[in-house]
Amino acid sequence: EYYNIALDEFSSKGFRKTSLNQIIKKLGISKGTMYYYFEGKKDLYFYVIKSIIKDMNNIFENNFYPKNASEYWEYTSDIAKKKIRLLMKKPAYLNISRDFIKNSETFVNSREMVEIMEFMNSILHQFLKKGRELGAVRKSIPEDLLINILFSCGLAMDKWIFQQVNNLEELFKTNPEIIDTLTTAYVEIWRGISESGYLMDDKMLEPISEIVILSKKLKNN
Repeated sequence: EYYNIALDEFSSKGFRKTSLNQIIKKLGISKGTMYYYFEGKKDLYFYVIKSIIKDMNNIFENNFYPKNASEYWEYTSDIAKKKIRLLMKKPAYLNISRDFIKNSETFVNSREMVEIMEFMNSILHQFLKKGRELGAVRKSIPEDLLINILFSCGLAMDKWIFQQVNNLEELFKTNPEIIDTLTTAYVEIWRGISESGYLMDDKMLEPISEIVILSKKLKNN
């Protein structure tokens, strides 16, 4: 119950405008009970963020056995598409993701952010390890540095998209093909960073710019 009410409040109002007292009131509990489980609003917010990340990473298949680098990147693209489709099915996830990215600089170096980074690093570690075994991921960059580069790159891309496109949900609904092409572009950038000798295809990156044009057209209609 903590999770569902907090999810609803944070997704509709964002971190800054959400009132912890309002959440406590909706839960029908005392402040003492809330602070027994959570240190405060930020702690509860990151509890929701981590729960969302865990849910989204449940789509990883345990029987992931790619035979070569090509299959590895095909699987990466497939997982990325599934994640975006999950965001479309759960608007609350998308709203909180947007809010988290918007406020990410506020949380830099906080204990909660460090914990999220450690959790994400553990996921990326297993994924990159498999990629290196297949020759899909370069070994010339230390793993912890590569993880930081990929995480920062992904965060920067997401932040840019949210800044450029205010109507992302509507855009995906009216142009469902964008999900596949945009995801392909994202993975192409990740692959260009991760795979030694891989040259990115500019044509596969074009949807990143096209999504802004489509958003403006949608806004003017």
